[in-house]
Amino acid sequence: MNQQHQSAASLILNELDNSDIILMSPNEPYFSKQNMSGAIALLAPYLSPTPSFQEKKSFDYSKYSILDNSKDNVIKFVEEILMNGVIASSELILLVVECITRSGESVKKAMFRLNEQTQLSGGKFVFIKWLSFAIDRIEQRQKACDVLVPGESRVEEMIVGSIMELICSFSVIKKEKQLGVLKNKFGVDWISIVQQVRRINNLIYVVFCMHLRNA
Repeated sequence: MNQQHQSAASLILNELDNSDIILMSPNEPYFSKQNMSGAIALLAPYLSPTPSFQEKKSFDYSKYSILDNSKDNVIKFVEEILMNGVIASSELILLVVECITRSGESVKKAMFRLNEQTQLSGGKFVFIKWLSFAIDRIEQRQKACDVLVPGESRVEEMIVGSIMELICSFSVIKKEKQLGVLKNKFGVDWISIVQQVRRINNLIYVVFCMHLRNA
C-alpha cells in the first residue's frame, strides 16, 4: 500500500497492533453514562479517592486519580489495566487516561517501565494501542458519514482529546532529549502522534497547541 494512502491509525502504529483489543460492551459511538459508571466500579481498587457504593453507580469521573500509595499497587494497575487487551468499554479507556492525567509522577513514570517478559510498557499501550484503537473507529465513522447527534459526545474523540491532554501534562518528560528516549527505547513517538491526530481532527490539534502555549 502506498504510504500516502495509509490511515492515520496505521501510521501511528509501530509493531503494536490494536486488532487484539477486545471490547466487552457494544461499540457504541456516543458516551454512555452506564458504561462509565461500570468503568468506575471496575477501576475502584485503583482510584483515589476510593469511590463509595453510591459513587460506583455515578458517571461523574472528574475527581479521580490513580492511587499511588504503594509501588506494588501502581505496578499492578499498569499490568492489569493498561496492558490488558480485554477492555470493558471505551469509557474505561477514557476514565483511565483522565485518571492518569490527574495522577502524580510515580504513576506516569511507571507507564514507561519495560515488562521483563514482553519488553513492552504501559505507556506504549496508552499512546499507541489505545490511541490507534480510537482513531481507527473515528476514521470508520467518517467513512460511513455518520452524523453527530446534537448534545451527544463521541467517546472515541473524547479519548483522543484526553490522550493529547495527557501528553501536555506529562510532567516527567521535561527535556527534548527525553522524547528521543520515548521513541527509541519505548517505541512511542509523540511528535508523530500529534501530527497524525491533526490529520483526523484538527480541532483536537488546535486545543493541543493552546495547551502548549499556556504551559
